[in-house]
Amino acid sequence: MSKCQSYLTPLEESKFFSDTLETIWKNSKFDEQAFVQFVTSRDWIAIHDRLIVPAMKAANDDDFTVVRRLKAAFSKKFAKFLFRSKKEEQNVAKFESAFDTELNNIVQSYKEEENNRLTNVEVDKKNEMKRTSHRWQSKFHELTQERGAWSLQRQTEIHWKLDKSENYSRMHRKLTINYEYDPHNEASAKRDKTPILQNRNRSKSVSIQRFKMNNMIDPWTDMWTSILPKVDESESSDEFEDEEWNVVAGDDVVGTVDVSIDKPMFSAECELIVLLSAIKGRIELTTTNLSFFVDRQSILQEFSNIEQGSVIVDTDMLRDKKWLLSDIREIALRNYLLRRSALEFFMIDQTNYFFNFPEPNDRKLLRKKIISLKPPSMVNQDSRSPTEILANSGITHRWQCHEISNFEYLMHLNTIAGRSYNDLSQYPVFPWILADYDSETIDLTDPKVYRDLSKPIGALDPNRLAQVLERYEGFEDPSGRIPKFHYGTHYSSAATVAGYLIRLEPFTSVHISLQGGKFDHADRQFHSIESTWNACLHASGDVRELIPEFFYLPEFLINNNKYDLGVRQDGVRLDDVILPKWASSPEEFIRINREALESDHVTANLHHWIDLIFGYKQTGEEAIRAHNVFYYLTYENKINIDSIEDEHERKSIEQQIYHFGQTPIQLLRKPHPQRFPRREFIRKDILSCQENHKQYLVQLISKRLLYIAVSNVDIDLFSTSPVQQIVTIDEDGIVGSHRITPNPVTAEIPFSVEVDPMLEYKSRLNSPFCYDAAISPRCFTCSRDGKVLISCGHWDNTIKVTLTETGKTIDSIPGHDDIVTTVAVSEDGRTIVTGSRSSSVLSWNINLSGDNEFLYISHTPTHAYYGHDDEITCVAANAEHDILVSGSKDGTCIVHSLRNGYYVRTLRPLDDIDATVENVCVSKEGNIIVYAERKDEYFIYSYSINGKLLGTVEIQERLNDMITSSIKDYVLISNARGIALFDCLSLQLNYEFDIPIIAHSIALSQDASRIYFCGGGDDGKILIIANQSHVESSSTTSSDS
Repeated sequence: MSKCQSYLTPLEESKFFSDTLETIWKNSKFDEQAFVQFVTSRDWIAIHDRLIVPAMKAANDDDFTVVRRLKAAFSKKFAKFLFRSKKEEQNVAKFESAFDTELNNIVQSYKEEENNRLTNVEVDKKNEMKRTSHRWQSKFHELTQERGAWSLQRQTEIHWKLDKSENYSRMHRKLTINYEYDPHNEASAKRDKTPILQNRNRSKSVSIQRFKMNNMIDPWTDMWTSILPKVDESESSDEFEDEEWNVVAGDDVVGTVDVSIDKPMFSAECELIVLLSAIKGRIELTTTNLSFFVDRQSILQEFSNIEQGSVIVDTDMLRDKKWLLSDIREIALRNYLLRRSALEFFMIDQTNYFFNFPEPNDRKLLRKKIISLKPPSMVNQDSRSPTEILANSGITHRWQCHEISNFEYLMHLNTIAGRSYNDLSQYPVFPWILADYDSETIDLTDPKVYRDLSKPIGALDPNRLAQVLERYEGFEDPSGRIPKFHYGTHYSSAATVAGYLIRLEPFTSVHISLQGGKFDHADRQFHSIESTWNACLHASGDVRELIPEFFYLPEFLINNNKYDLGVRQDGVRLDDVILPKWASSPEEFIRINREALESDHVTANLHHWIDLIFGYKQTGEEAIRAHNVFYYLTYENKINIDSIEDEHERKSIEQQIYHFGQTPIQLLRKPHPQRFPRREFIRKDILSCQENHKQYLVQLISKRLLYIAVSNVDIDLFSTSPVQQIVTIDEDGIVGSHRITPNPVTAEIPFSVEVDPMLEYKSRLNSPFCYDAAISPRCFTCSRDGKVLISCGHWDNTIKVTLTETGKTIDSIPGHDDIVTTVAVSEDGRTIVTGSRSSSVLSWNINLSGDNEFLYISHTPTHAYYGHDDEITCVAANAEHDILVSGSKDGTCIVHSLRNGYYVRTLRPLDDIDATVENVCVSKEGNIIVYAERKDEYFIYSYSINGKLLGTVEIQERLNDMITSSIKDYVLISNARGIALFDCLSLQLNYEFDIPIIAHSIALSQDASRIYFCGGGDDGKILIIANQSHVESSSTTSSDS
């Protein structure tokens, strides 16, 4: 309107109106009628058409131009607004989606965490209940075993399994009670395709055990109903967790730890490798502990998808494990499934554990962290390659010089090359030694009875070798990925190991697992030494070598557990392994096989076999020339499994590697040196050369001597013996500390004995012996360094610790509630064992310095051992074999675990109420030597480490003392007739020494170069027997130096 006025206002000024119209116009502003007259006049219409209409049009045009411009600007801005709005909406949507996702993840994480926590709590609760049940059953077995306080009158048959611990030579000799014995009837029925009886359908269950227990309990008493362990029969239980092969063993915490200083250092995912099982979990390192926490969910999920009975399943796999760092002795780098991703921990208790790390860098970090913490028991760790470790170890030179045996050297090579008892795909491998298994007798000096060690097992038969070479030359892989090979099977595999050890748990279960939950057909099982050798010699697909057990473990040849192994096609039922005709017993076979391994012929040729298995003939052109090429997946560095993206293909290859065997890590690139001839290194100790000896009678004091000992320091047989300390105690309780030193070669007597100069000034032991105690050599023992004497038989029921140099008693240790009747020290000098009139036996720790010098004896006993019905007369302890043997007036010997304190077995030499056991000792091979008497009859018995009677000999006079040697498996006895040397295995008499005195007490030097005797007379003389050639050698060396 305002714009129209801007166009009309000039009309008033332009004089377009007539006077009359103008008057009307002016009046129209105030008069409506006048206005109507004005706008309907002809003049106005003309003016309207000529002026107003164009003005209006012009005004409209101007308005439309502005509107269009404004509209365009608005549209542009609105479009931008819409774009920004939409983008903002998208961002908001993304944010809301991300927020919802994050919130859902958090909620889901909390939910899973809570579910896992709930599951873990339930599992932990279940495991705690199970552990409580285990502890109760352990205590129940302890109390109800044949010598327990609640001993059941009727004992059922005891079954055994192989113990996990090993000795210093890495032999698994010991068997332990298998409270979870499973007859494996289901596996036998599945093999025979026969119906499984309902009462046979549940194997390895507590119900079987409870059934047996209930049948042993007298029906007249209700007491047992309340004390029998209440166990869920749907679960299996285990007695001694630290003995299981297929579980994480032991108590939850080994040792005690000050948690206030325990700080986390490292954590990583890993797998504990136990025979066939890879137990997933997490390993955690703190400043004082190494722990393994099992991933329970993954294990439960894994086993839930596997056919029942086809794998070894034990809920104890879900148990965590913790070790003190001070328990770690060594850490070895290991391969697993051809990856360099594993570590093997060797503990001071002679057990070991194998861990695989999915992230290989984790093993490097963990090992580095542990080494940085400097565990006190851990030896120096070498991170070099196995080849370098062997080259710098000096082991080969020690073997060449006959300082270690062939068996020990092969075990060293296996260990350095990564072979492990924990991984069946990398089990230690040993050679077939003999080739004659059908003769009535065997002569080990005849080279014809031996296998050719310069050839692999698959190349020994010329006819089979010709077939092998024909296949090798004609083989060509179309894909080009598989190189030529001579043998499609391997000389060492999981099936081979389980097959050899099928009669012994846990390998019976391993075999069944490998066979899908059943025993293999009888015709394919290991049943005869001769037939197995023939198959390895001639069968196209059989190139098996042996395992270490063929040289030390007779029990694997016997079906002691009476498993139903099936019937062969010829109608023969499998039971014990059929031995060669020249072996009358499993022990005889093991002895002869071991002697063959250590024979001169094998000694001269063993390096050839080492070249094939560990050396330069393992791979490359030399392997081709030696006909020693195996399938490529058995070798390290032939395939990178991690580069295989297809999961199915990768798992298939891993299974093939695991089940078909792996070649040891190559240790040598050049020919292995030959061993030096034995004649250059004949031992000159008194036990090896009995005839060539001299006797020297030495006057020490004028009173009767009760006991003699000598310091057992490590001595090189071929160098000057250091000064040794002779410890004596006389009838007045005065301790003497004498010295023996080598003389110059020109001297008439090759050594000098320096009598204790303080002897006449020393006072007797500060506590007198009990008036009615029988004081014998078994009432005294010495520390290894000879600086401390431990005595018993005192009136105050204590053991006394006396310094031999001064004769001063420095400690008096109580513990028994009656007179202590016998005391002994373990061969490693770290444990004291005592026995008393109250029939109790205690063990005590000896604390040593870093140089293995005696410091003190702990006043708190490590373990208490019970079971005897009368006074303890003798004890013996061996830490290497984890044996404590006690003898009693009740006529029995009881064998306990020295380390854990649990009961193992009872030996009854005479099985007579009037018999007594007067002396026991343990040989270097773990044999138990027992002296028992009945009225005027005197017997010596030899038992294997597993309680089998090996030999018996009757002697004509009462035994005075008895000791074993750490050099050879001999026992030396003394009585009124003289000194006799017996073989510990068979108790065959090796030699009798004719001596001028009646030896009351015996001592043997560490190197067995001298035997020391104190007589039972009142003259205070000692007799020293020394090998003449050794004395001359020592004296010559002393003179030259």
